[in-house]
Amino acid sequence: MCNLALSDKYGVYHVINEGICSWYDFACEIFKQVCIKINVELVLSIAFSIKDTRSHNSKMSKNYLGEAGL
Repeated sequence: MCNLALSDKYGVYHVINEGICSWYDFACEIFKQVCIKINVELVLSIAFSIKDTRSHNSKMSKNYLGEAGL
């Protein structure tokens, strides 16, 4: 990613690895990394009463990196 930092390309870029990681997967990995054995329960966002509508797909994409030639 040094190429991005040294380029004249400005904006917001998502810089991620390959694959997909849900918030559930992310939480599980955090507890695994800090050696805390806990049962993380998968809960769908529809289970929460919120006023805002939420995206059903919040996966990050690296498309802008490719479009910028990085």
